[in-house]
Amino acid sequence: MTFDDGPNGAATEKILDTLQRFQVKATFFLVGTNVLRYPELTRRIAREGHALGNHSFDHPRLDQVAFTELARNIEAGAEAIREVTGVRPTWFRPPYGINGHGLEEYCRVKGYAIAGWSGAASDWNRVSAVEIAERMITQATPGDILLLHDGWETRADAELRQPTVEAVHLILERLTREGYRFVTLPELVRQAGPPL
Repeated sequence: MTFDDGPNGAATEKILDTLQRFQVKATFFLVGTNVLRYPELTRRIAREGHALGNHSFDHPRLDQVAFTELARNIEAGAEAIREVTGVRPTWFRPPYGINGHGLEEYCRVKGYAIAGWSGAASDWNRVSAVEIAERMITQATPGDILLLHDGWETRADAELRQPTVEAVHLILERLTREGYRFVTLPELVRQAGPPL
């Protein structure tokens, strides 16, 4: 289970409470601007054993910026996370999942693994918690990387994430009952072994 665009105040806090209740570790792809806005919440994510990923500094479309801006934005996001947590993220997920010119080469040189997803909640649309949960539950297969959002780009305390907050509980309740076990993205990759 992965979360993009946070941390985001109450939404992230409630998601962390739910993850703790189910004893689940997730991966949070953090936006640097939000990390600086919510440093204590960012430290809580790290302290509770969740994996930290970089989701840029201010969430630009990387296909619409010059390479120098792409590189600056990635590094500024990583630096914000390192400054607040002491951890330099090694995973990067491009905003909107869109690669910019030179992104793959840059990440390879700088030691970032680029993360995608295989199951998306589309919770950026205005949909109910039940719709989000059903979409994730019906798509889920072992080894999936599930994408949800605890924030909304660089907006502070986006109230629109309440359906996602509620959906996380529904998803975990159902899928753990069905025998699914949730791990961080680095753990999933370690268990999968080297690519063919």
